[in-house]
Amino acid sequence: MRSQSGLLGASYVCCFWGEQAHLDRFLQMYAVEKAKIEARKRGYTVREQALQDGAIKVQIIEGA
Repeated sequence: MRSQSGLLGASYVCCFWGEQAHLDRFLQMYAVEKAKIEARKRGYTVREQALQDGAIKVQIIEGA
């Protein structure tokens, strides 16, 4: 299933994950959690807010 570049094709990813929207949501949640972990490691305060459109607003606050 891998191409010569070593990357999986979009059709394989789609079949594995299901709908593209599910993969997109998973990647969004992963990115938010990773950002929060890294910010907290550096001593920042983190605030998270779910928006009505499904987006996630993350605030990283220095010196709070």
